[in-house]
Amino acid sequence: MLLDEMEIFYYVVELKSFSKAAARLNVSKSYISKKMTKLEHELKVHLITRSTRKLTLSDAGENFYRYCANVVREGYDAYSMLSELKGKPSGLLKMSMPPALGLNLISPMLPQFLSHYPEVTLDIELENRLVDIVEEGYDLVLRSAILESSNLIAQRIFSIDNIVCATKKYLSSHSALNVASDLEKHNCATYSYSKTARHVKLIKNNNEEMIHVQGNVMSNHLDLIKQMVLNDVCIGILPRFMVENELKLGIITHCLRAYHLPVSQLYAVYPERKFMLPKLRVFLDMLKNKLDKKI
Repeated sequence: MLLDEMEIFYYVVELKSFSKAAARLNVSKSYISKKMTKLEHELKVHLITRSTRKLTLSDAGENFYRYCANVVREGYDAYSMLSELKGKPSGLLKMSMPPALGLNLISPMLPQFLSHYPEVTLDIELENRLVDIVEEGYDLVLRSAILESSNLIAQRIFSIDNIVCATKKYLSSHSALNVASDLEKHNCATYSYSKTARHVKLIKNNNEEMIHVQGNVMSNHLDLIKQMVLNDVCIGILPRFMVENELKLGIITHCLRAYHLPVSQLYAVYPERKFMLPKLRVFLDMLKNKLDKKI
């Protein structure tokens, strides 16, 4: 059996580096190289090409990686399940979440979680793309949209309140912002991942107004938009959790307070299994507990 080599190949591909794979597995880089050579020799196929800048998988390597990933993850899951008998969640917890969410809302929760569960290893990818949870081997994905699949479970865990905001300096040097239509006269940053970024729905006394906004700032990263707001360049439409501290300190002003925007829902999405992995269960419990206190 080539289980050792399969695990090594998995980490080489996952970490995109022989050196990083060696560090992850606590072995030397030369050991990794020898094992990779042995693997290709045993399989009689070329799997990977190394250059000074990157690793490139062959078609055979791409297909073999998927099998290796399943073997390694099933192994971690089995180890994690056995740890349930000892009452100690453990193993690798691979997650995907949007950068703004991970940096502003989730990251402050992680130190305490890791102190409680030191045998759990968190692998967190910050990205806006809709990942293939099963194919790419994620244990948990946090998204504001439900990913349609019969093999997935989606739990609503948080309501995201979005607000129109700007600095006092910006507001003092631009036209008045008292009613919804005034927003059309301002420089509004837009989130390029939203299909309706240029059209903002504002609600007051159950009456909805659709406002067309424009501006010279557009980004797929909400943290950049927040920074541009802080630099007095524009008005931002941002999740409240991103600007809570700035609102308390008076650095940022909540504009058009008589109106509210549609609330977004945050979902925890994970593969359907016969049993919930202990590492996933305790992480979800932590999220629900912490986020409940923010509502």
